Amino acid sequence: MRNLGFLLAVLTAIVTLNACSNHTNKLNAESVNRGITSSYSPAKKETSTKSTGDGISKFSLTKTRFVFKPGQRGDSLTIVNTGTKDSVYRASFINRKMYPDGIIRTLTRKEPNGRYSDDFIHVTPKEFTIKPGESQTVHLYARRPSNLTEGEYRSHLKFVILPENTESSLTEKGKGKKLSLKFQARPGFSVPVIVQHGKNLSVKTSITDLKLKRDKEYYVLHFALNRLGNISSYGDLVIKHISSKGKECELSNVQGVAVFPEVTKRPLKIYVKPCQGMPLTNGKISVEFLDNKDSSLIAKEILKL
Repeated sequence: MRNLGFLLAVLTAIVTLNACSNHTNKLNAESVNRGITSSYSPAKKETSTKSTGDGISKFSLTKTRFVFKPGQRGDSLTIVNTGTKDSVYRASFINRKMYPDGIIRTLTRKEPNGRYSDDFIHVTPKEFTIKPGESQTVHLYARRPSNLTEGEYRSHLKFVILPENTESSLTEKGKGKKLSLKFQARPGFSVPVIVQHGKNLSVKTSITDLKLKRDKEYYVLHFALNRLGNISSYGDLVIKHISSKGKECELSNVQGVAVFPEVTKRPLKIYVKPCQGMPLTNGKISVEFLDNKDSSLIAKEILKL
């Protein structure tokens, strides 16, 4: 029974993690930043308000990341219950790391040289119930230590929707017989909480290693985002095909792509389809990395076909 109890806890944790990874944003950009995949596939554009969930566990949120600029102390997001039943939310911090392959993985423990924001971010409320059609605003407050080293700090705030009955059950069918496990998946989401500190903060971004390869009915555009500086690089990717006659069409638009300070280079690949009447055999492909707020150009690279 003790071993099976441990197994139940492990299974519940796995299901919770998977459920938290199921929601998608524009071209799965947020999914990529959470570490589910390192590639993007074509999808429809979405609005700035993100929605997720299935069945009765549906919700929308007004923010998918926090960035506390130097001196900024507070921020908030609002969660709306768009489902049909009351939902109980619980907030907690997890820490993730971006690796050289571009994937972000959850850490089981903090690394000695890591820079994490959860030590000085206060969240309120941490647990709350939202009725259908109603909303809850969650406030975050940054309390930076006086001796905090200049740079950027990041943790990820995870919200889990608790099941109606939070007690998982373990039922014994009889002596010598099999035991049955009963547990519930816990849908949810997570958002990065970035705290920047100091006066000498900077970042420069460039695009390199641009290549186009064929993959069945799709083409795959391979390239790397390079980051130089002491804070994250963050923006939107706009990919266009300009034919040899000057005709232009958009192949992909990926919002919210990050390169975190723990890496200087993030490899990416984007699946694209040619626009009608514009085969990807002539002209050029333009890859632009734009500021997420004002669409100003951060970096650009051209691939001649």
